[in-house]
Amino acid sequence: MQLVRPRMVVTAVEQNSESRPAASRRAYFSPTYGWVDTPVLSREALRDGSRSGPMLIAEEGTTIVIGPGQVAHLDSFGNVHIARADDHSAAQRVEGEMAESAVS
Repeated sequence: MQLVRPRMVVTAVEQNSESRPAASRRAYFSPTYGWVDTPVLSREALRDGSRSGPMLIAEEGTTIVIGPGQVAHLDSFGNVHIARADDHSAAQRVEGEMAESAVS
């Protein structure tokens, strides 16, 4: 009788936002905007602050669409918040109040 001990070696390659090339793709938003060359970003690109659409946030399991006239930013937990550009200040103010109440 021979006992065989199987062994598996797994190699993972991690891609961070710096290693991914900046990309864009054409996306259709509506008859008003039509086809637009749209930047494709990682979620990490929002850590630098708010960004105005149009843009696509590409992740391994999903794509988040930020349309023209919308603004996206990350909260302190890394969640993406999307608001109309004219509501963006109000949305950030409410988020700040919620974060303060969670700490209290």
